[in-house]
Amino acid sequence: MVWVHGGGFYTGSGDSALYDPEYLVQQGAVVVSLNYRLGPLGFLSLPSVGIAGNAGLKDQRMSFRWVQENIDRFGGDPNNVTIFGESAGGASVHLHYLSEPSRQYFHKAIAQSGTAYNEWVWQREPAERARRLANLLGAAEDSTDEEVLATLMQASAEKMTTIQNQVMTEHEQTLLIRFPFTPVVEQPDSEDAILTVHPVDAAKASFTREIPLVLGSTSAEGLVLWSAIEEKLSLYASEPFRMVPATLRISNEQDKQLAAETIKKFFFNGRPVSSDTIQNMTTVLGDNLNTFPGYFAAELHVRHQSAPLYLYVFSFMGELNKFREEMKVPPEPVGAAHADELYYLFSSTLYNTATVDDHSDAAKFREYLCRLWVNLARHGNPSEVAAEWIPVEHPLEEVTDDFYPHAFELKEGGCAMTSDFFLERFQFWKALYKQFNGSHLVPSIE
Repeated sequence: MVWVHGGGFYTGSGDSALYDPEYLVQQGAVVVSLNYRLGPLGFLSLPSVGIAGNAGLKDQRMSFRWVQENIDRFGGDPNNVTIFGESAGGASVHLHYLSEPSRQYFHKAIAQSGTAYNEWVWQREPAERARRLANLLGAAEDSTDEEVLATLMQASAEKMTTIQNQVMTEHEQTLLIRFPFTPVVEQPDSEDAILTVHPVDAAKASFTREIPLVLGSTSAEGLVLWSAIEEKLSLYASEPFRMVPATLRISNEQDKQLAAETIKKFFFNGRPVSSDTIQNMTTVLGDNLNTFPGYFAAELHVRHQSAPLYLYVFSFMGELNKFREEMKVPPEPVGAAHADELYYLFSSTLYNTATVDDHSDAAKFREYLCRLWVNLARHGNPSEVAAEWIPVEHPLEEVTDDFYPHAFELKEGGCAMTSDFFLERFQFWKALYKQFNGSHLVPSIE
């Protein structure tokens, strides 16, 4: 099992202080945790001077190749490799799933709270961002691309990383989830490319072999933003268009206001944006940033691929929901926040997970989840641990407009299939995308 850490493509690490796989190893897995270049070092793109972009994703692919060539020396099976990751790591996993050159190195994939369709994955105006970074480092405004490259090559990694947020526009810098350097669609002649087409088109490809895919999210993704929303509440109250998804095709101010009002009407039911409706905000932003793209990815997979797809929602609440705790979410809101599943898969000295009693409900659920994930990795299905978790049906070209998949809910008191977790909101977002994009199946990534 090869772990790809999250962190918005600009922070994070695969370090064992964060991701010690002891409980997965106890279930018989050989676990590899990788690092990859982040921020401008991993994702700056300026093709005119030979920087194609996606260097961080190519680092991941190189790690997969290393595993393929060497894991047998560590007791692993090069013919049974599962890549799995969360957030930007989950999006990375899904991008490799959609990339034929990457698929030769793994046999199963688990993408947790991240897909190729999440709005925060795609870098807007990458060439302009590269130029802005060079300007911040001293390059003249009218520099040629060659001069921009020379400036970047002379800069220290520390300096580039420290100032990277300043390449975003002032508006982007005030949004809760925006990262300066992230993946790009590469040019067709790019060497060792990850994707050279829109990710929706990539999902329609005929791949050389079928690879089982697991997709899922937490039940309340946006709760992780609670304290950040509190800090910027006045901005969202005065500018509700900040709740409009970036993948919606908005061409003018009138449409932006219309979309914002439609969202407010559905999610706030006439109540104002205030400290009393922060949970409403977390639902909107959680849907935008993770939940809806996950369900969209599931539909696109079912429409165009025949490989098994297993969908889950993680809603367990316990002592190891560390991100809910770290982001100071009040006890009242029900649900698991973004990344709350992580410490039911890993232990961490940084998050002091060892203090959990081995006989507690949290520890028992950790043992169950690790057994389930290793079972998925070993067999490509959950049958030995959770026979009731059935794959999403594959009617392929028969998928209708009312498509809505069942998901396996990982929760207290017994896990089970559910169809009502997200249904009403899913229908709302589909209608909104149909209004502005013509279909929810064509998200804008530019």
